[in-house]
Amino acid sequence: MLREEEKQEVVFRTFFQLAKTAGLATFCLPPNAPPLEVGKKYRWDFLCGNISRYGCVERVKMAPEILVELETASLRHRVLLLAKYGLWYDTITELVALRDKLLSQLQGKMICGMKR
Repeated sequence: MLREEEKQEVVFRTFFQLAKTAGLATFCLPPNAPPLEVGKKYRWDFLCGNISRYGCVERVKMAPEILVELETASLRHRVLLLAKYGLWYDTITELVALRDKLLSQLQGKMICGMKR
């Protein structure tokens, strides 16, 4: 569930299936969700059985020079840049993508090594 923090008004609510294995759960707002407004703070709530978590997120407008820097950066460097600018949700998202890429490369190397 996503609520506008100031008014406590529910902006979006959905249900989704979690993976049956342990790990990080990721979620992106689907295309049918209303866009988050720049400068507004939102509270998200995650409920799973008797476990609940919540947090806050604010949509910010990125400076054009930061966007250019991010567009040309490697995945590894993007993680560092996002952290440098305090964009923590994006930092974690990119960090998970980097981890997945590195694990995939490692598995590929292990398979190639076994074929020899």
